[in-house]
Amino acid sequence: MKTWSWIAIGIGTGILVGVISIGVWGELGQRAKGNEQRGGATPISFVQHATSSMAGSTGEEVDEMAVTPTQTFVDDAFAAKEALSVSSGARILLIPHHLVAAKQIASLLTSVHAPKRVILLTPDHLGVGKGVVTIGDATIAIGDQQVRGDAKIASRISSAVSGSAISTPSISKELAMQALIPFVQRAWPNATIIPVIVHANQIAAGSDARDHLRVQLAQIITSLLNEDQETMLVASVDFSHYLPAFVADFHDELATDVVSSLSDREADRVELDNPDVLAVALKTARTLGLGDVTIHAHTNSLRLLQSTLSNESTSHVIASFAPGVIAPERKTTILFLGDVMLDRTVRTRMQKSKVLDFPFDQIEGQEDRFFKGQDLVVANLEGPVTSQRLPPEKSIDFAFDPSVVPLLKKVGIDAVSQANNHSLDQGRTGADDSRAAIKKGGIAVFGDQVRDEASSSLAVVESRGVRIALLGFNDSDRPVDREKASAAITEAKSKADRVVVMMHWGSEYQLNPNARQTDLAHWLVDQGVDAVIGGHPHWMESVEQYKGRFIAYSLGNFVFDQDWSAETQEGLAIGLVIDSTSTEAYLYPIHIGASEPRVLTGDARTARLERLASASDPFMRDGILNGMIRVNREEEKR
Repeated sequence: MKTWSWIAIGIGTGILVGVISIGVWGELGQRAKGNEQRGGATPISFVQHATSSMAGSTGEEVDEMAVTPTQTFVDDAFAAKEALSVSSGARILLIPHHLVAAKQIASLLTSVHAPKRVILLTPDHLGVGKGVVTIGDATIAIGDQQVRGDAKIASRISSAVSGSAISTPSISKELAMQALIPFVQRAWPNATIIPVIVHANQIAAGSDARDHLRVQLAQIITSLLNEDQETMLVASVDFSHYLPAFVADFHDELATDVVSSLSDREADRVELDNPDVLAVALKTARTLGLGDVTIHAHTNSLRLLQSTLSNESTSHVIASFAPGVIAPERKTTILFLGDVMLDRTVRTRMQKSKVLDFPFDQIEGQEDRFFKGQDLVVANLEGPVTSQRLPPEKSIDFAFDPSVVPLLKKVGIDAVSQANNHSLDQGRTGADDSRAAIKKGGIAVFGDQVRDEASSSLAVVESRGVRIALLGFNDSDRPVDREKASAAITEAKSKADRVVVMMHWGSEYQLNPNARQTDLAHWLVDQGVDAVIGGHPHWMESVEQYKGRFIAYSLGNFVFDQDWSAETQEGLAIGLVIDSTSTEAYLYPIHIGASEPRVLTGDARTARLERLASASDPFMRDGILNGMIRVNREEEKR
């Protein structure tokens, strides 16, 4: 049996309910009691009820099929609902099926005009359906409730979608339907419900066949909505899964951008439970011209529960779609990682490890979600990828086996900088071999140890229609040629919409940048780049805001074997969100244990953010301690 985070508290698959009841639920019960004494509403009682109805007190795992909320649970959610401002022309709603957000679900459903017919579109989580799309056509039994279907509409959908099937019994087994139908029926008791579940995992992601399925389903739903203005599409997906809330927040930046712009073709870029459901909903909205998108709530299970005992969350987006002008996508999201070194002791550990994705498996998390949900993942690759190894000419000499390239690609790294003091460790031939191997492996490469001209320093990568220029310069063992660097920046600005520089610079094992780093960072901003991200010191260094641009002087290590000191085993990953008016920087302190990075949470994370704040400009302190810094482009450094 599995426990299902989307119905309980978002803490992941396989955790025993007995453990939960001792830890999280005890904490939540105390907080719920405190809220009741203060007269405040709380979603915690919803979750307590769900837990008591899903599991006994003996510590058995949650029955994966027993997730239907009772009438009392639904009543509590509707009693706590709030009135939302929803356009009278709204035809599509987006809700979660994670019942930690029960209050938000009830609030949206009751804030719109009651439809006569509802198409309820959800994932098929367990593959219980009889086809890639399964439709219910008769009366459906959900718990002790009977839900009226529509055989004629079900038949039309089935006829229009290849590989679909009609199976009402399958619908009653689907977890999201069990969770949501009682809410839909309570909000709109006179509506006919046409349930549709999607399970297209057997069709290759990004394939023509997968896209064709989405087009067919969206077309028939569009036709049904066009024919009857009293028909509403309610689509349900849960967004970021199994990650700390602050990581989910960064992933949701891309998700909400895709939702707001009706970018159905970008649904596969979003970190969520079912991209097909989201793609169909957005494609339908786009065809109907429902560009007035309102995100009424963006929540996270751990924050709703006020929990500090779990690090795995589920995020929710509650939205409505009404007629209006369709907005363009506005944001670019890039995750930057520090120094990645895959030789020496790291290589030995890789060879001994039986874990396929070592050394990235711990930070990938459940379902490998950490490296998903952003436009790009970029790292500094601290050495050449080459099969040749020359007699060393210096005491520290690196060469990475070519097998690391498919590993980097598999875990989700999109681009690497070779602008560092080790890219020439195996000579110019080794450096050229490295660039060729990295490119052949489908990863963009930029930067060089000694060459600063655009042909070596620049790579332009496109994501969601936005061109992103990545520039790499090394100033650690020789000075950057500013004339060539300036020309490269000018070329980058002419070819791209965003320009970010990765620098290799500074003095090793320092918390603060030296004067040369600061001068060079400010010079780069003066040249017109959007952000500067640094490395080489092997320590996390301070962050800065200068002329409305974000600067991180050093991310420190990400994968390394410098186990001999505490500070070299602590790094920083940064998620940048860049748009036309601002840059947001999400801060992820990491710990590297035996070369394996993992994201820090709780007190350990707080301590690292405090250390970063102590080294940085005082006016940035609050943002750093909150884990997210916002820099407005018009705002000058104070």
